[in-house]
Amino acid sequence: MAEKKYRFYQLADELTEKYGFDAIPFPVSVETSKRIFRSESVSLDAVLDALDRFLGEYPQLKPKYATNAAKLAMLCATNNVFAGKMADALGNLNAGLRIYPEHRGMVVHQALALQMNGYDEAAAVEYERLLGKAPQAYDPVLRALAAKAFMSLGQYEKAFVILDFLPEKAFQDEALAKLRQSIADKLLPEPGAEQPTQNKPVKEPALVCPSCGEPVLKTHKFCPSCATPLHQREEHSLKAEPPQFCVHCGAKIKPGNRFCTQCGKAA
Repeated sequence: MAEKKYRFYQLADELTEKYGFDAIPFPVSVETSKRIFRSESVSLDAVLDALDRFLGEYPQLKPKYATNAAKLAMLCATNNVFAGKMADALGNLNAGLRIYPEHRGMVVHQALALQMNGYDEAAAVEYERLLGKAPQAYDPVLRALAAKAFMSLGQYEKAFVILDFLPEKAFQDEALAKLRQSIADKLLPEPGAEQPTQNKPVKEPALVCPSCGEPVLKTHKFCPSCATPLHQREEHSLKAEPPQFCVHCGAKIKPGNRFCTQCGKAA
């Protein structure tokens, strides 16, 4: 069935040997063969697209092509990065990951491609997933990229923790040391900012009238809203209780009332 819709072509020996492809033929749909095989060269991006479509129809063959798909996707993505085609590079890696989703190298490069395309939030998710799978991994490059992604999102504490996990000897690298210092500088309080102190006075809670729930002051002898005498009541009755409201009409209900005075329904 596949042979009727697809033709299978073996890449030239020099390409197979140079990039370490397994010696298996690549499927090419009949309608795209002209786009793939040009007069003097082969469009590797088109070969990857054809393989992606083929394995979408025949997913049971993914294990057979997984290694070649990963190598081809990485090669195409690298070529497109050097050509300044970042969106195309991201598309290459997405195609490769559809075929071989567990390939760590492609996931790293996909996160980098997302980052370079300005999708910092998506890149941060991928970096966090990678670090979560290997939390003790000594990988300065990956951690530096992850720290930059979180730094761009303003999550400086997270960026610092990711980078500071590395042993001190790693920061003999000047670029890595400067990155850590730049994150640490972001964590410093702004000049003139109010510093939290343990002796800072605690604001007393506001008092409310026990009859109508409106705010009152300790110096008030009568409630300014309902004129209820306050000086004759115990001070503890003037507590900061939130006023109650009718669930039917939204009117304020006096404490102790069983019915709303606005709509007459049970409180």
